[in-house]
Amino acid sequence: RLVSKEILRFWLHSDFVLTAGIYDTACFDRKTGARYWEKGAIGQWIRFGDGLLATDSADEGKRARVITISLRDGAVRELYSEPVGDSDRKDFRPW
Repeated sequence: RLVSKEILRFWLHSDFVLTAGIYDTACFDRKTGARYWEKGAIGQWIRFGDGLLATDSADEGKRARVITISLRDGAVRELYSEPVGDSDRKDFRPW
């Protein structure tokens, strides 16, 4: 059973359940419900091997990144990063 205080989206990926709200993203074990990890808001993502290929921001929104996230332990590896200015943030559409 999932309980949320914000708008919540969720996806099933083999043994994992991923949830994404406005401020938080989390990964759970599909069978036991145990939470593997929780992170801040993550943009778009797709399944990539045993992890996710995702977009997010760093340095309080001053950098846009492409990252991988391990589904099992939440380890993040940055693949690409670039500065983001005020005009870029104005045009951002989270979903």
